[in-house]
Amino acid sequence: MKQGILIIIALFTCLQVFPRKSNIDEKFNEPYRPQFHFTTETNKLGAPIGILKKDSVFHLFYQHNPHNFQNGFYNWGHATSSDLLHWEFRESVLQQTPDVSDSMLQTPWWGTIISHDHTFSAWYNSWGEGILKTAANDEFSWWKKDKIEGAGFLKKCEPFVFWHEASQKWVMMAYNRADSTLNILNSEEGLNWKKISDFYFKFGFPGLIELPVDRKNDDTRWMFFTEKGNYLLAAFDGEKLELLTPLRKFDYGKDVGASVCYFDQENDRYVMLSELECEQLPDLPSNGQFTFPTEISLHESSLGVEAFRKPSREIETLFEKSFTWEAKKVYPGIDNNILSKLRNDTYYIKGSIDLMNCDQFGFIIRCGRDKDGTEINYHVGRNLLSLLGNRIDYKPMGSKFDFEILIDRSSIELFVEGGRYVISTSFTPDPDKNRYMLYTIGGEIMVDYLEVHQLKSVWNENK
Repeated sequence: MKQGILIIIALFTCLQVFPRKSNIDEKFNEPYRPQFHFTTETNKLGAPIGILKKDSVFHLFYQHNPHNFQNGFYNWGHATSSDLLHWEFRESVLQQTPDVSDSMLQTPWWGTIISHDHTFSAWYNSWGEGILKTAANDEFSWWKKDKIEGAGFLKKCEPFVFWHEASQKWVMMAYNRADSTLNILNSEEGLNWKKISDFYFKFGFPGLIELPVDRKNDDTRWMFFTEKGNYLLAAFDGEKLELLTPLRKFDYGKDVGASVCYFDQENDRYVMLSELECEQLPDLPSNGQFTFPTEISLHESSLGVEAFRKPSREIETLFEKSFTWEAKKVYPGIDNNILSKLRNDTYYIKGSIDLMNCDQFGFIIRCGRDKDGTEINYHVGRNLLSLLGNRIDYKPMGSKFDFEILIDRSSIELFVEGGRYVISTSFTPDPDKNRYMLYTIGGEIMVDYLEVHQLKSVWNENK
């Protein structure tokens, strides 16, 4: 009898220590695992490096530490997709030199990968050594590495390279971490480089793309963008970069790191992808994610030409259960919360709200019955939009507040006024809280229209 009791106690103890396998334990379904944002299965994801398209397949390259969560020991990871959403992981294409114990030394830190004239080429900084050029076959097997000439002073840098059609030369913009300078070089064949100019700058991971204004191909600007969501518009002739605007933001989120842009010729659009930094989240074997792919464009506004971003059209392929409201008045208090039926952790929300006579309005995301969650707030009197410490001085045209919101398990992306203003941020909600609220303070608001779509997982379609 005593032996039977001991067996029962032992079994009970095992159940407490080793719980039954549940959805939480399934790969890519942890409580804080992004469900429609790119993330690696394990270890540290760094910055995106580039996107190429070959035979209708997108190839994404990115910094990845295959060993731990540290910012270092980076290789160039590789993943493929047919839609920029569902990714399959491939072998790394460039690796840190074997047996190097320093987390940075001789890492293929960051660079550019390009498809040009039927050839795949890459320029990257081998940290501490300088910039190397390499080429690949159709399977992205790198077969030759050459150290470039004319850039020996760039030992710890981030090189962005592109083909400048008008001058028929390669152009490199290299941010030098040693002295915080942005260096511009050019080359006829990509190996021998000539420095053209440099200027002091605070931010690295540079990029430069030419975009039409309001889709007019005879009216273009060059967009110079860097880490932390910064950009300037410029004129560029292959050698001289003439800045036309002050420093602006294409993303006001403090968690935004480096960004890359890809010209999707088939759909005539530029697609942007950014690093979204975050603290290590509980029970998650990886760290880091990318923002949802956005389509970036230039448009005339009240302040001149500005960059606008919106979620890429592929978001619609993830729509599941949907809700819509039109001409719905919302009063102060909580009794008429129109979002009371929402109970999931991934949503796309789009709408237009007439501010009417309210003092403030906003959303509370992933809250419980105690209404304690993550708040998006707009203060009318202060013209202040805020989300998790990220703030934008914003005054809408008239009384209409137009917005889109992407909510994933550990990130929120807010787009206002057609993507003229964007905040991308990571967050850590209580995994047991899945309620949502739309509120107003000090007066009424009118929901002209509001649509909410629950989103499918790109990792586990049945989730």
